Amino acid sequence: MQQFLKIHQSFQLIESLHLSHRRLTNLPPEMNLLKNLKTINLSHNHITTLPTEWGQMSLKWIYLHNNDITVLPPEWEKMPLQWIDLSHNNITTLPAEWGKMPLQRIYLHHNQIMTLPPEWHEMPLETIFYITIKSRLCQPHGLSCPYNGFI
Repeated sequence: MQQFLKIHQSFQLIESLHLSHRRLTNLPPEMNLLKNLKTINLSHNHITTLPTEWGQMSLKWIYLHNNDITVLPPEWEKMPLQWIDLSHNNITTLPAEWGKMPLQRIYLHHNQIMTLPPEWHEMPLETIFYITIKSRLCQPHGLSCPYNGFI
């Protein structure tokens, strides 16, 4: 993949990549060479793990819903990520480090998450309102938890 990207320098200009419904099972770490990539859609695949190397990317919007992801890489905290959809996966825990990200929206419904890390309680209220989680969780900032989690 790295050699392919070097051969095709024009790939460095890509800002958006749509790879949903492709039956992908893994993601090449070398995609972090796509320095201008801001949006990626990898929804409706069979992805189980996410490359830690992607933490070096400048991604702002990621669509990863409807995959088989179980673990989220703490290294992604370095990304300027604003919007991520991780709904319909098999995630059980959330990295504490992500509580420092500049997230505006994060979708987590239809996972196996039962609690938020304490670091997530420091997120701005605007972000908390857009966290959707399947189960009832702790109540940061005194918010009540509606039936489907935070909305």
